[in-house]
Amino acid sequence: MQAHQLVSFTYSDRTGQGSTRQIEPYRLTYKGERWYIQGYSLERAAFRTFRLSRIKTVTFLATTFDPRPLPEEQLSWGGFDHPVMTEITLVADNVIRDVIVERFGRQAIRDETAEQFTATLELPQREATYRFLLSLGVHARVTGNDPFLVAFKQYTAMILTQYQ
Repeated sequence: MQAHQLVSFTYSDRTGQGSTRQIEPYRLTYKGERWYIQGYSLERAAFRTFRLSRIKTVTFLATTFDPRPLPEEQLSWGGFDHPVMTEITLVADNVIRDVIVERFGRQAIRDETAEQFTATLELPQREATYRFLLSLGVHARVTGNDPFLVAFKQYTAMILTQYQ
């Protein structure tokens, strides 16, 4: 970045669609436990943000560039689409209490017993949330019958079809 060299890389978007990109790299940023690179995409002729874990091969090109003014509003996290958030209730075993506290804080937990606790969590309704909940395994259960739970059950049913 300091040398103002173009960078080329292969990239997979959140749906797994691959592409090759060339960017003018401007900065690294950390958000939501993930690292991103922000730069000007030559293919899109616009500033873009790329998640580092989705970048595969990287080539630092000999070509240099003159830095552009950064559109701070566009590159700030406030300029991104925010997912629809929903409140869920989770009944969980104390063995995963630390995971919930680290991610959501102690204030999310209520109704503790020696074996379990109940937590109220505000989460985005999207696939990444479903994957997080599945990572808790048999130690957590979403309660209620709201649209979030209906969609989560549909997602888990799709997973089961992979194994039939």
